[in-house]
Amino acid sequence: MKRPLARRQRRILLTATLVGLVAIACGTLAIIFKSDQPTSTSRTRRVEGITDRLARRLPKDHPKTKFVEAALEFGIKVKHGLGPRSSVLPEDMGPGCGLEDLDGDGDLDLVLVELSGPIGAGSPTTAKSPKTGPTHRLFRNDGGHFTDVTEGSGLDVRDFGLGVAIGDVDNDGLLDIYITCYGKNRLFRNLGDLRFEDVTDSAKVGDRGFGAGAVFADPDRDGDLDLYVCNYVDFLWDGGAPQASPQGDYSLPSTLNPSSYDPQVNRYYENTGKGVYVEKASDLGIDDPEGKSLSVTFADFNEDGWPDIYVLNDVSKNSYFENQKDGSFKDRSLTSRSADYRGAMGNAVADMDGDGDLDLFITHWLAQENGAYANLWRDRSSTKDLSKTGLTFGDVADFVGLGASALNFVGWGTAFFDYDFDGILDLVVVNGSTMPSKNDPRVLEAQRPQLFWQKRDSGFFEVGNAAGDCWSALWNARGLAEGDIDGDGDLDIVITTNFGPVHVLRNEGPTGHYLGVQLRQPKGNRFAVGARVEVTVAGRTMVREVGAGTSYLSHRPLRLSFGIGTHTRVDGMKIIWPDGSKSELASIQANQILTIVQTEGH
Repeated sequence: MKRPLARRQRRILLTATLVGLVAIACGTLAIIFKSDQPTSTSRTRRVEGITDRLARRLPKDHPKTKFVEAALEFGIKVKHGLGPRSSVLPEDMGPGCGLEDLDGDGDLDLVLVELSGPIGAGSPTTAKSPKTGPTHRLFRNDGGHFTDVTEGSGLDVRDFGLGVAIGDVDNDGLLDIYITCYGKNRLFRNLGDLRFEDVTDSAKVGDRGFGAGAVFADPDRDGDLDLYVCNYVDFLWDGGAPQASPQGDYSLPSTLNPSSYDPQVNRYYENTGKGVYVEKASDLGIDDPEGKSLSVTFADFNEDGWPDIYVLNDVSKNSYFENQKDGSFKDRSLTSRSADYRGAMGNAVADMDGDGDLDLFITHWLAQENGAYANLWRDRSSTKDLSKTGLTFGDVADFVGLGASALNFVGWGTAFFDYDFDGILDLVVVNGSTMPSKNDPRVLEAQRPQLFWQKRDSGFFEVGNAAGDCWSALWNARGLAEGDIDGDGDLDIVITTNFGPVHVLRNEGPTGHYLGVQLRQPKGNRFAVGARVEVTVAGRTMVREVGAGTSYLSHRPLRLSFGIGTHTRVDGMKIIWPDGSKSELASIQANQILTIVQTEGH
């Protein structure tokens, strides 16, 4: 039986205009009343404002699951960048991170992207990698404790790094790493035993732009992973002291304003299967030349078995490119009603409302609210053929408690995940302002992260300190990835900060039972990126897609996690492999990580 949240979506199209006006009014009021509201850095003084009036109070039956800051216990003591800030855009955007089992031992390893030095005069096309400063970092996970294995790994190079994507580009069963940069991007081939070789030039993927989010996927279903790379803006700086201009209560230089610069085109690298990529974004019409792109995700939104593309853009409309199943894409941004024109940064993709199709969450800039785009594919009329018009989305953020809660924040990394394993997806968002701190203009204003628990039939509620003191900590966060770091089954969180330390939030439970699923194929797309997994427990079906949702500048594990509450067995599992073939399993024991290998014809 469909939950009321999904039923409410049918009314979205009739109320979209009203909701939009309310959202605009809320954003305007948030600015008007700013002087009467507490700043996000205030720990003691609290003044009631519009976000308090619109807040949803946490129900008494919320989960008792707690998180604690445990970076040092896990062996992570790293600070991003050298500082001080130069008040130029490329320095304030990163960093991202990658959480993945890179050596195949079952533990999730960690890649940290580094900004090795201050940005110099010029543009990304002329930027040269620093000769001194910190390098990218690689940490091996040894049963719940990280060891720094950067030296001699091949990743110990210096860049103006921003984001990371991970995928098996040569189908050898080892996951490779792509790092986006301000300047030349890099592709590192995994040689095994956590050793990597820079194959950027031979693979022809060393774009020299203002690189941001990137993702590997197999949208043409030929068995080889292609690569989509976002470029942000055509940044140019003469090297002089940035001149400040008034911006509300702040003074900001043009070098921090993305509206000061033209957008850069994105890149789409098609894998030839011979260690070489061919760039085809413009030919396919997916280079998004008007978008100032920060994030991208592949996901099969219309359930036809072919991955679509969604690109998130800052101060320009987002783009949705629908896969035409013949190697081409169709721009359906406007007709799908997902051409969000705000300051979009991070994305999370999952079936948030439990109706079987994949929805989209988008983090935004200050006073813009975050977006929760419900996929209306399964809500289409059964009496009218909509196959020609395709799917549509509806922003239900205010309906489900994810709108007004973001008015005071600048959101970045985000993910849907079931942190209490009750069988219903929750949400995490990390925040950090792009405005300089009034107390110290040399740093950006810090903000707290947000954890949202989803209650069945009632939407999302911000948990705050009920889930641990770490949710009131003030960070200038950017990247985020979640996964079971310590091998106890529950999901922990890695958070990167701009010119600050890495934080690791350990999930201390209690939680319900779970099932971990990782897929393997004997040849071609070895990690089954794009596969759909449906798990049924007590009449409810949970849906996940391998590789969907890329947070912000970050890679989240390809391993899937399902919470099953008090149940100790999964009734059934259905897998739709990337090639369209299907496998089914029944009666699966809980509390294990199940590796499923595709067999011939299944």
